[in-house]
Amino acid sequence: MQDDLLHQDSCVKISATNNDRRDRTRHQKVGAFMIGVRRALSLTIVTVIVAAASFSAPSVNAQEKWPSRPITLVVPVGAGTVTDVAGRLLADHLREVFGQPFVVENRPGAGATLGARYVARAAPDGYTFLVGGNTTHSSTPSLFKTPPYDPVADFTPVARIGKLGQFLSTNPQQPFKTVQDMVAFARANPGKLSYGHGNASGQIIGETLKHKLDLNILRVPYASNPTALTDLLSNNIQLVPIDYLNGVPLVESKRIVALAVACASARPAPSTSIKHAKIAKRKIRFFMIPPSLNA
Repeated sequence: MQDDLLHQDSCVKISATNNDRRDRTRHQKVGAFMIGVRRALSLTIVTVIVAAASFSAPSVNAQEKWPSRPITLVVPVGAGTVTDVAGRLLADHLREVFGQPFVVENRPGAGATLGARYVARAAPDGYTFLVGGNTTHSSTPSLFKTPPYDPVADFTPVARIGKLGQFLSTNPQQPFKTVQDMVAFARANPGKLSYGHGNASGQIIGETLKHKLDLNILRVPYASNPTALTDLLSNNIQLVPIDYLNGVPLVESKRIVALAVACASARPAPSTSIKHAKIAKRKIRFFMIPPSLNA
């Protein structure tokens, strides 16, 4: 497996504040983070192209050069998600390099297991790839008593796309602007708050927060993170664990507030970290193919 180049191992301080100077500093850091992500995506594309160029797949005709026909990139989540965007960006560049269509096919549902299972059962011919990640190969399998696929035996890793963090967000109309104030509000108003999640990783963050801090917060599942964000913007739900790429632009425009960053390091200021819960969650994305292939 290629080393990942999109390694945003940063716990960016993006919690909202009433102080104007700190607010400007926060937006400067968020902006710098987004520039870094865009640059890293360009390097990631190069990494995947190198991995694909060295890829070899069995063929009926031993002289047949790969790829000789369109390739399908299965995205097991909905359109507009970070995984979907990353898959489409890479597909465009791979199409230019290899001269064959790289078709993105969204197969969301059942915690991303429908798309992952489809690839696990596909012919091992090098023409069906999974744009997978933490949800398909860690979070979701751990939530199923009997997962519909083996996250290790049923796939062959090809290239790691990168790592991205998540943060806990809320609507600006809520009376809390820090995670400590949110915890105090939740304890004073049990059952009044709800959190939404569009994938298994967000569910694990939300449930860990509830368990570690003994909070009574309602879980509301969504088909994808963008749909959860839509309800957050409408104030139908009060909390959403969200990816940086989906959430940071909304923080910059002050449409949502970042309460805390979910990461392993202690770099965020105490007012922005979930230090009480000690949550460490980072989304990893990569290309996977059916087993019995050499990459």
